[in-house]
Amino acid sequence: MQVSLHLAGSFDAAWQHVLLPWFEAVAARAPDNRAATVVVVPFRSHAHLLRSELLDRGISLLGVRFLVPAGLREFLQSAATPRVPMREHLRLLLSSAAERCAVHFQSEDKTDDFQIVKAVAREPDRLLHAIDNVTAAGASFAEFASPAVAEIARRFEQTLKACGCVLLPEADCQLLQAARAGQPRFSKLLVTGFDAAHWRFWPLLRAAVSAAEDATVILREPRHEAAELDRIWTSTWEENFGPAQHIAPSDAQLDPRFSRLLTLPEKPSDITARKQEPLGHVEFILGHDTTQQARAIVALAMAFLSERSCERVAILLPGPGALARLVASELEKLSIPHNDSIAHEMRGVFDTEEWRAWRELQERPQLEPLLRFLEHSRAATALFAPLSLHKIQKSLRRACGNILINTVNVLREYCRSKSEEADYQAIVAGLGGIRLLPENATFKEFLTTASEIFRAFKWTQRVTELNRLARGWSDQFIQNLAREHFLRWLTEIFAESSTSRDACGDHSYARVQLLRYDEAEFGNWSHVILAGLNEGVWPPRDDESPFLPDDRIAEINRRNTRESERFGMGQQIAREGTAFCIGAGQRRALALRQLLNTSESTTRAIRV
Repeated sequence: MQVSLHLAGSFDAAWQHVLLPWFEAVAARAPDNRAATVVVVPFRSHAHLLRSELLDRGISLLGVRFLVPAGLREFLQSAATPRVPMREHLRLLLSSAAERCAVHFQSEDKTDDFQIVKAVAREPDRLLHAIDNVTAAGASFAEFASPAVAEIARRFEQTLKACGCVLLPEADCQLLQAARAGQPRFSKLLVTGFDAAHWRFWPLLRAAVSAAEDATVILREPRHEAAELDRIWTSTWEENFGPAQHIAPSDAQLDPRFSRLLTLPEKPSDITARKQEPLGHVEFILGHDTTQQARAIVALAMAFLSERSCERVAILLPGPGALARLVASELEKLSIPHNDSIAHEMRGVFDTEEWRAWRELQERPQLEPLLRFLEHSRAATALFAPLSLHKIQKSLRRACGNILINTVNVLREYCRSKSEEADYQAIVAGLGGIRLLPENATFKEFLTTASEIFRAFKWTQRVTELNRLARGWSDQFIQNLAREHFLRWLTEIFAESSTSRDACGDHSYARVQLLRYDEAEFGNWSHVILAGLNEGVWPPRDDESPFLPDDRIAEINRRNTRESERFGMGQQIAREGTAFCIGAGQRRALALRQLLNTSESTTRAIRV
């Protein structure tokens, strides 16, 4: 195994001295290599940038694969790799563990703990993220702020083991062990674009480098804003793979006008001086609402595109939301080719109005949800034959008016008591065909009941998908579940996870790029538009996790830090088998560093 580390101050420097020579060297030999030639980047937009630069220079991409972390993990997996459940499954298992804790705390009259675990059962995602952090750091669940939360995590871990599953950090560590013991999977490997914001990928990236015959890793020089995290990230790489070579600055010099953007004014006099001498290439624009912001962004993009100096325009947005969607829509109206890397969620083939109405009926088995379901489901309406939909609605509303109760089960019993009226008896027969999921049951019982209901409504594709997604992990999941958690799981697995772009937004190599803020510091731009810079939107709020406060994270990181054996005192690295946790304050510092790196890589103009 041959590994070379490089430390770059900018993308231009890395491109000129390492990236371009690497691609030129592997271009001719990649198709003939015994193992794969792979480039690993954190985001697809990074791969698009590299491909664009290579195509401009006529360098062949034949035989070179570009992978993001999810694709790299899939590439390294084998039959012996432990199974990692989907996030939807993990949330279900965590809710189940919380519900079991709730029963325990209620029996012991621990009201505060009971309320905590019930809240986790309803919204398990934030605790699941905290469990991932603790697992990656190699810490115990006792680090959590609440003993009740620690108990949930312990029960969740037991359920995972019973199901034969592991969490993602554990799976990545096992991939690393397999890579060390196995044959090389990569002939040539290039890892670039990763920094201290990607500590969660450290075992995975290390596994990839360990599985390569020849690996090249490009690291980013630390900035003051997140210096400690970045230095430990770089030092940990050097401890494992040797000292990094510093890359000389690129021939293209930074416009001195932009240097003032790379430090924030701290003194009132500094702020006053900047106000008196504003930078001509930086402008601030304030919009009254989201629509006005979107139109201003598109107008600026068009103005930039009309300039001869315009090479690449980055429109930076906090993430998916109304602003991102409106900007893409405005660009589409004007037929401006762009790459919408944010995109928007797309409703899938299973997420129909009939399906949504059925879910609502299961959540609230009352008259109005029932009538909405009948309006959207011909199969359900046919159960009430020979009554038409209008007569069904009229009869049910009349019954509800008579007893002033809208619960479906009560309405059915009332109609049953009216044995002399044929319409009511047809209602009874129809309601008998619309089954409700039980309030509590085991997962297997829920699956069986749901499959029977789906077949009754001729939802055969949903039955197939349900069985496929439950295969392999659910056989040993024997705990009881509440109906609300099973319904949430059904909602999540049948919600389409793919994204959609407008026709003009699907041009990977277009000059206009719509990106999240964390994707933009890798690359160079002639013009940048910074959008959505509102407090609490971006930079992200520095709210601490309610389960893993920043002081606990700092203590975990201190324990996971040691002196370098290779370089001696003064150089801190992460302990073997651990990764750093990122706290709320550190996330904000990383976001600021990303903004400054993006400003530094901009050559012409910035609009805010």
